[in-house]
Amino acid sequence: MQGSVSVMSEPIVPSGAAVASPEVVIWTPAEIAETEYWAQLYGRWDPMDLAGVAAFMDGFEHPWWVVGGWAIDAFTGQPREHDDLDVSIFASDVPALRAHVGDRWHL
Repeated sequence: MQGSVSVMSEPIVPSGAAVASPEVVIWTPAEIAETEYWAQLYGRWDPMDLAGVAAFMDGFEHPWWVVGGWAIDAFTGQPREHDDLDVSIFASDVPALRAHVGDRWHL
């Protein structure tokens, strides 16, 4: 379904798959410095959760997907701490996303 978030009731884990254990993200000094640099440019921010992304993308009439770490968590059923939430769209839909975002965000 376009623009919807689905949650599996039971994760599908292939036989023999490695499953990550929950762990705290430990930042290196370089990662902290990079985060501070961007915070000075754009201000501090917190990543959206799945409900926040679904609300933000509501009305975007093109396919989009949650990818990256959150998608892996959904696949394995093993939640972990995340610094962000990645969303993917088709390259041909970038103009439509820009129109959807408008002046709400720097994109």
